[in-house]
Amino acid sequence: MVPPAGLADMPSLGDSTLDDRGWRNPLRGEHVDRSRWEAYRIGPESSRVLSSVRLVEDGMFEVTSGEGFARVSDPQAAFELAAGWAIAKLPD
Repeated sequence: MVPPAGLADMPSLGDSTLDDRGWRNPLRGEHVDRSRWEAYRIGPESSRVLSSVRLVEDGMFEVTSGEGFARVSDPQAAFELAAGWAIAKLPD
């Protein structure tokens, strides 16, 4: 996983004894999409995307999670938002 320019560290997705969550650049066909990042959780049979961030052509970041959507100019703010939305979807 390669973080975007301007972001030193990826935000935490909370503590887990199972190490079952993280950030990734998704595959699109045979190539890794370096303009998109997904916060995910691994389950027993598959992984689930909790939120995603996409760098669009105008330099803005589009953050999505379920019905949630935001356009953010600051990478740190975009990833903090995505992390918060992802954590809200995790079981207690």
